[in-house]
Amino acid sequence: MTLAYTTGVFDILHKGHINVLNEAHKLADRLVVGVQDAEAILRTKGRYPTLSNLERVEQLKSLPFVDDVFIYSDTNQIPNLERLKPDVLVQGDDWLHTGDRTRTVEYLNKQGIRLVLIPYTQGVSSTELRKRLVDAEHLRRKDDSFLGQHIKLFKINELKTYEKHDEGKVVRLVKKIEEEGVFLNPITVANLMVIDGANRFEAIRRLGVSYVPAFVVDYSEDVELRGNVHYLRAALAEILPAGTKKVSIADAIEGLKTRSFCAFVDDSSDAYGVDYVEGLKERVKTLNSIVSSYLGRFPVARLSEFALDTGLRVVFGTFLESELLELAETDLRLQSGITWHRQKHAVLRFPVPLTLLRSGFDMQEFVKHRSEGGEIRYYPQNVYVCDEWSTV
Repeated sequence: MTLAYTTGVFDILHKGHINVLNEAHKLADRLVVGVQDAEAILRTKGRYPTLSNLERVEQLKSLPFVDDVFIYSDTNQIPNLERLKPDVLVQGDDWLHTGDRTRTVEYLNKQGIRLVLIPYTQGVSSTELRKRLVDAEHLRRKDDSFLGQHIKLFKINELKTYEKHDEGKVVRLVKKIEEEGVFLNPITVANLMVIDGANRFEAIRRLGVSYVPAFVVDYSEDVELRGNVHYLRAALAEILPAGTKKVSIADAIEGLKTRSFCAFVDDSSDAYGVDYVEGLKERVKTLNSIVSSYLGRFPVARLSEFALDTGLRVVFGTFLESELLELAETDLRLQSGITWHRQKHAVLRFPVPLTLLRSGFDMQEFVKHRSEGGEIRYYPQNVYVCDEWSTV
């Protein structure tokens, strides 16, 4: 029985993908498809795919001419070729020009594996389909309606926080807001809890104003709550928590999913899992202790800040919305950057004079009046930028 093997991202399945897969199926008795892992796509393309790993696998498995699908993370295909031992490797005809394929081609020749390049289908790609969707959304958008529905004015004492603030950043923000007389970026709020902007919220609170502008989101529809990843330029021994378990990276990732671990540290070869702690407060204290061990000692970059995957990784498990709401009712706070709220939309540079935040005002009228001139830049990433409004 002969085997054909092909690989790709397969983000938004389209006619070009179908053509390659169908032709690959004709070349052998069985077709196995390798799907690139989302984290690997982020490293190579600088962004996540539209669909998750599972969604991309499931859509391929639904095709009658695909026999098996698996996820891979290493762009070096030789280990997969050694494991599968295919008779044919099938790729699009641009494959030889999208990276250094020298070692792979040498391996194919040595093992007698046939390489077949399928002509590229003109006029269609996942990028093009994504652009069409964005353009369609762009034509439908109503800036004044969107901002009027989602930008609200809250009394400071109405809102709760679950995250610690960064004292150094807060001090700088207080000075900046005082000097400029403007609060520039609204905090993000869900269920009366600040989910983004803890430093801005603390800064505006210290300035003694009564109100704060907030971008209000729906947890169930607008937000994906994820565990964050910290990247450190440090040696493993310098930050490794006591009592960790050495496991494979795959097992560590699975441990986060099953809540066997609440975090793990890895150096790209081995991972060290931190046992899951059942009590919310004890788990928060455990995670805070891990972050405190390196915060201020080493530069920290976060995946939520689109940092590149370099250096030592500290990977955190996901909290539930209910757990963060429970935490917000206590005196305990989670270290900043352990969680990541990925939002569908964002509003940036929405300037509100500090004087208005002292006494309050009609936010609906404010948005309506300021948006009449159309001075809002809308980006395809669903980000609204309002800094072309004057501040008077």
